[in-house]
Amino acid sequence: MNQPPLFDQYLDPVRLKEGKDKCPCCGKLMRAYCKTLDKRFAGYLEDMWIFLRNRPSMIFRPEEIFGDDHRKLNDFQKLGYWGLINKEGGGRWKMSPKVVRFLFNKISLPKRLWVFNNKVILTEDETVTIDKLDPRWQECRADYAQDYVPQNYKLEF
Repeated sequence: MNQPPLFDQYLDPVRLKEGKDKCPCCGKLMRAYCKTLDKRFAGYLEDMWIFLRNRPSMIFRPEEIFGDDHRKLNDFQKLGYWGLINKEGGGRWKMSPKVVRFLFNKISLPKRLWVFNNKVILTEDETVTIDKLDPRWQECRADYAQDYVPQNYKLEF
């Protein structure tokens, strides 16, 4: 696992998952969330690639691709955690060259990431390719309470 340094003593993934500790600076509950790269995200990537493959800039507005589908408009942004898209400003996004390599099975990406305050704080070692993605496992709100907790993690600061 690879973990960038932030608040050394506060970033124990298990404790962040529990969400019981408060930030020593602002008092906000500190909670990390596990994000899993699944088939739902692969569908978003395919939609983006089909729309953008003839655009040299690879810059887009999400509404151009996903229309008014609220769920997709909220979810696609999570692809940024894997470095697949980047926010350009003004409501525009840019697709990374990694998308094409991932879609054509040239690279693998981490299956799970832990996110705290919209920043990746932990990357798990297990990787997946486009043809080995799991179906979406978080279908309803109760599923989000069952985020994966790594059994053997190592903090590196």
